[in-house]
Amino acid sequence: MSHMQTFLYVFVGGGLGASFRFLSTLLVVNQNLKAWVGTLLVNLIGCFFIFLGMKFKFFENEMNNVLLKVGLLGGLTTFSTFSLEVVNSFKTGNIKEGLLILFLNIVFGIAIGIGIFR
Repeated sequence: MSHMQTFLYVFVGGGLGASFRFLSTLLVVNQNLKAWVGTLLVNLIGCFFIFLGMKFKFFENEMNNVLLKVGLLGGLTTFSTFSLEVVNSFKTGNIKEGLLILFLNIVFGIAIGIGIFR
């Protein structure tokens, strides 16, 4: 696969992943939930599919790796938004909510991996 093909696969996958992330936030906010619930949702979905793909060696195929793992799942999941939501909760005095966001993203993300690789 050429560098240009690789770039295009990452570009398309990343665009789809970021779009799904945006839609999930809209859906969550429309349900009168906090935006961080949407971030949690996409991060856990991303964990599920990346661990599943790794377990079944789905990403050993170069196209699957760059289109789906790097592009789609990389664009879907978001460490930066997760971190910002934790920091903003702390800054506004919502320490319990910040710790909840931190706990849910990390612990459930790891639990998904352990459950899949068990």
